[in-house]
Amino acid sequence: LHGYGLVERYQAANNRKNIILQPTEKGLRLYQSNSEKNAMCILQGFFDALKDVTDEDLHAMAKAIEALDNELLPERKEEIEIIKLEKRT
Repeated sequence: LHGYGLVERYQAANNRKNIILQPTEKGLRLYQSNSEKNAMCILQGFFDALKDVTDEDLHAMAKAIEALDNELLPERKEEIEIIKLEKRT
């Protein structure tokens, strides 16, 4: 990675065995690009399976998840609110 300009190497001043890697701008761009591509590959089937779900069904699912969440974590009483987002083109 270092030879490709993706990370910069540092050493801890008090312990030369500790090598610290910090991503460069190039490394961050590559990571973000690959992360987005991988996330879409992994999640695309999930999104495709939900494409025909109605808004009413989605609200019912959110309520069911909220009820389960309240049972599992009763000290947390925040209500889940969903907002429909427009599809990105």
